[in-house]
Amino acid sequence: DVAALQDLLIHAVKGISTYSHHSRQMGKTNVDVDQFLPEAVFTTLTNVNFDGDRFVKLLDTSQSMLDLARDTYAEACKEKSVEPQKFSGPATWKFSGFSKNELIDAGFAVNHMEQHLKDQGDKDVFALKQLVLFGLKGLGAYAEHA
Repeated sequence: DVAALQDLLIHAVKGISTYSHHSRQMGKTNVDVDQFLPEAVFTTLTNVNFDGDRFVKLLDTSQSMLDLARDTYAEACKEKSVEPQKFSGPATWKFSGFSKNELIDAGFAVNHMEQHLKDQGDKDVFALKQLVLFGLKGLGAYAEHA
């Protein structure tokens, strides 16, 4: 069950990062979002934390961070007089207001979607994405302990 919550948290991080990346490209950042992302990624490392309730809290916080990242992106677009892009996927999910069991089910669904993409797409690209993700988890650990 914790693995499913970890998968869902990574999905949330992808959504937050979508807005954060595009905001940063326009010169706008948010300190709270920037501090949350490495912490969230770090907690998904194996042998770091197996407390499901902690992941439920992090997913609730991830919703706040997603909203904050979206608002920061909207501000950046407004300042640059740029029409905001309409993002899909993790950037559109809702991660708070659900029971622990509902979040676990959503985590399993995310894992199933990832597996489907692996089966239907280029397995090398999928493997590379997983390698990058593991590297980011290591960076998250470094950021948390530095």
